[in-house]
Amino acid sequence: MVQVNSTEYDAGVAGGDGNPTTQTASVDDSTMRVTVNIFDWRNRRIAVDGEIDFYQESCFDNLDRRYRSQRRDTAASGNLIARSETSFDDRSQVYQTRTFAVDPATGTVGYGLNDNTWRDASGNVIKSLPSGSKAFTKVVIDGASRQTRQYIGYDLDETNYEDIFNVTGDTILQQTEITYDAASNVIQTNIRHRYHNATGTGELGTPPAYSRRPA
Repeated sequence: MVQVNSTEYDAGVAGGDGNPTTQTASVDDSTMRVTVNIFDWRNRRIAVDGEIDFYQESCFDNLDRRYRSQRRDTAASGNLIARSETSFDDRSQVYQTRTFAVDPATGTVGYGLNDNTWRDASGNVIKSLPSGSKAFTKVVIDGASRQTRQYIGYDLDETNYEDIFNVTGDTILQQTEITYDAASNVIQTNIRHRYHNATGTGELGTPPAYSRRPA
């Protein structure tokens, strides 16, 4: 019988909290891969010291929400090489995530790319804007929590929260309309695309009818 992995709890101290502090995986009889987990006084894993120069830290707020995750070179004393942050609203819903540029040679943190999310009063995601893009996605939710509209477009001047609930002044590139029956089954889906030479903003309409050219 050959042992292939093992776990040590609470650094081998009896009467602990049952935290897996050391995990060992056997590659062969002489090679071991050891991962050390570091916990705080609330039993939250705040750092992982793994194999192949892996070291990751996690920061938690007073509500046990992880708001920052970052990597260091090899150990806790190593240069910072990556960082991401998460922001929460008063309902603990994520409304923004940020991924930062980090200079691995110095650990200096630069600018961040933001992924933004807007929700309605019921917590439904109404608008999302991914990092590195000007194109948003907006949806319309009915009283039964069903998505009835989806818009893909952009509006560089949109700043008010109320603007997420309409597409007034938005340049819409694609529009999806969903119809349900009384049992909430989808019975029809219409997809509209913007003409390459179209002008104007707001919802996409029905294109004009064209007569068929005679043969």
